[in-house]
Amino acid sequence: MHRKLHLLVCIVSFVAVTCPAADFEVNEKSIFMLSSKLKLITPTPRLVSEAIATLCTSPSPDLIATEAARTGPHAGTLVNIYVSEGAAKLMDSSSRWFPEGSIVLKEKLSSDGTVAAVGGMIKRAPGFDRSHNDWEYFYAEQDQKMNKGLLQNCIACHVKVESTDYVYTLKKPDL
Repeated sequence: MHRKLHLLVCIVSFVAVTCPAADFEVNEKSIFMLSSKLKLITPTPRLVSEAIATLCTSPSPDLIATEAARTGPHAGTLVNIYVSEGAAKLMDSSSRWFPEGSIVLKEKLSSDGTVAAVGGMIKRAPGFDRSHNDWEYFYAEQDQKMNKGLLQNCIACHVKVESTDYVYTLKKPDL
């Protein structure tokens, strides 16, 4: 009996680490600590679009189009990218489907290297947002209110990579 219970605890622990629950809640208190529970997939910070990164809360459609034509959706700001364990294996693939509970997190760094903002997405249970593969988006700047849900500015950008389950690939140099 003790061996079976120990095995069950190990299995449950393994699942909790490799596949976060789809009902995982991100809030103002947890958002800036979330990276400690995820896998860093960018050994050095990646460069992203300064124009959109600084306006990440609501860029105009014209600005999104201009920046996308110029460099892709991002260029000019440094970020660290983290993902949940199960999602890490999929990030290099150009053809993929993320499982429920997957998390992709982007820490935006200030000029001194400290975290200035955090943005990301969590794959929710089927039915959360069928039109966009059930991703919930979130964004917060230090000491600011967090926004989360079906953030239209995030969706407008990520819909461009619907073929990779709304997640930009690391193979794109201007991620």
